Amino acid sequence: MFRGKLMQVLFKKVKRKSVNMKGQATIEFMSTYGFMFLILGIAVVAIFVLTTYTNSIQDTTCNTFSNVVCNYVEYYPNTTYGYGVLELAIENGQSTPINITQITSNLTNTNGVGSCSPSFLYPAQESLCKIIFSNSNIGSQVNSGVYNISLGYCNSGVMGLNQTGCIYNNSIYGGSFSVYPANQEVTPFVSIVGELPKNKQTISELSQPLIPYNYTIIQNGDFVSYTVGNSISYALGNGAYLGDMYFGLVTVSYPGILSSLNNEDIACSSPYNSLLSMSYTTFYMYQSNTITINAYANNAIQVYYKNSQWQSWIPAFSSSWNSNSGITEYTMSNSIPKGIYQLAVVQQSSCGDSVQAFQINGVYS
Repeated sequence: MFRGKLMQVLFKKVKRKSVNMKGQATIEFMSTYGFMFLILGIAVVAIFVLTTYTNSIQDTTCNTFSNVVCNYVEYYPNTTYGYGVLELAIENGQSTPINITQITSNLTNTNGVGSCSPSFLYPAQESLCKIIFSNSNIGSQVNSGVYNISLGYCNSGVMGLNQTGCIYNNSIYGGSFSVYPANQEVTPFVSIVGELPKNKQTISELSQPLIPYNYTIIQNGDFVSYTVGNSISYALGNGAYLGDMYFGLVTVSYPGILSSLNNEDIACSSPYNSLLSMSYTTFYMYQSNTITINAYANNAIQVYYKNSQWQSWIPAFSSSWNSNSGITEYTMSNSIPKGIYQLAVVQQSSCGDSVQAFQINGVYS
């Protein structure tokens, strides 16, 4: 009996000790990992809130259903004049040139028609398209839409792969997008750079802003201009011209994707490596108005503009195609009707450093 009682007492002590050890282990576990559980709990709650919050921010996206690629989209509602502007940057991802004849869009059940500059695109070249909607009453949150591009793709031999030599097969390409309304209209420029044949230092002024077919296209890219009120401007250059002021802007280098235009070693003697650059954009005139175009350049420069309803481009300056004549200022003013306009700044870089400063006033009005 004594042995039995002794076993009971020992069992109770062991049991009590076991309970104390478990309690101590629990306290140590909670003190060690409790803070981690707290952080985990906060993270789970945060994930739940972010995934269920109805006004969460979504990315602006532009998707394509073909190899005519959409690289950029923006929508700007002009509440002052009661219209909306959809801007798309389109890239020719095909191996042959294309010629855009029309672009349309439907955004939240509202239809719009637009124009692209340039309309003729070599492979990998970009175009800036602007589509106008007759009202600006489109939601303040993300809006979804579709676009359709009517174009002809070149179906010619190697020697016919240019705007005049192409035999076109007509087709329609499209895509979709989601976009937030912007507070201010942005004006990008899309550029193409070609190198002249090695035996040519300069060329005559072109009748239209198009890289000749026998030039070597070395770069495509884009940059954003300075847009304020009814004015668009930029100042780009290299070498000794960096830091100079034009139109209240400091001259800066071209972006990296157009790095060839930062070349300070353009040959002044044979063999030549002269460049021809063309920078395109579009703008919309709500009503007729007088525009003023200004430019500074040390090489030959010309600015062309064209209403989407016109057949031909109009050169802005009467005598601007001067090579290596030092910094020269050019200006013009003209009254133009309402409509969507294509615009192109063309410059030849034929010797040494170069600068290209551009401004247009009176747009978006």
